[in-house]
Amino acid sequence: MDNFLIIRLSSLGDIIHTLPAFSALRKKFPESRISWVVEEKGKEILDFVTGIDKTIAVRTHGRPVLSRKFWREVSRLKKEIRIDGQVALDFQGLLKSGLLAFLSGAEKRIGFHRKNLREPLAAWFYTARLGKIPETIHVIDKNLKLLTMAGIRENKYEFPLNIPQELIKSVKEKLIQAGYNEDKKLVIYNVGAAWRTKRWFADRWAELIEMMKRQDLFSLLLWGSEEEKALAEEVHEKTGAPLSGSLRSLPAGCGDLRPYQPSEKRAFPRSR
Repeated sequence: MDNFLIIRLSSLGDIIHTLPAFSALRKKFPESRISWVVEEKGKEILDFVTGIDKTIAVRTHGRPVLSRKFWREVSRLKKEIRIDGQVALDFQGLLKSGLLAFLSGAEKRIGFHRKNLREPLAAWFYTARLGKIPETIHVIDKNLKLLTMAGIRENKYEFPLNIPQELIKSVKEKLIQAGYNEDKKLVIYNVGAAWRTKRWFADRWAELIEMMKRQDLFSLLLWGSEEEKALAEEVHEKTGAPLSGSLRSLPAGCGDLRPYQPSEKRAFPRSR
């Protein structure tokens, strides 16, 4: 029986996009041990995923492969990620994730074609590579295609998340405090992005939210980093859409939701 090591270090959205592949792997191999290597900041969402035998948090974010800090972390990880009879699946496609696959001791290390890798040098660490696939397909489908190298063909999207009822109740209470009622559809806006070039301008967000208001929808703003928080607060000031805590605080109760006060209303700026 094979054991499996999933390597998907970050980011939150990409981790979620890997969940259908994990679900398909678990269904195909219900008795196998499946471990997941993830950056510390991405571990929280995996705590809600059923079927993972071990989550291994790493601290390699922002540490160059040639740095001492990176190699100290790698040295710490060696014992944790090594399991006999293990197959490593690298969904990340970076040099450091390929290196982790190699250091896991897995005889079979599966990765994408070098043309589909963010860092093509990662391909050096694989023993099996998926054929080249078009980058126009959704990343979830891309991840599912990687499983064909393990004999799995699956097209269904499943997200095996198990959110405790007390957290669901807490989130609902926070939403109600912010003015939400269940007669309206909830629309959540994550205004941030890790790359500045992927972020929309505040006035564009404001225009979209004002359009959604006319459809009697309830808007909620989320943010990730402190830099993204400033953007979310600017959109909040322009639209009055309730502002939650960080994206990571949402499962813990939406953080401190800030309701809109009519006195805060400002003139709606036209999109540039």
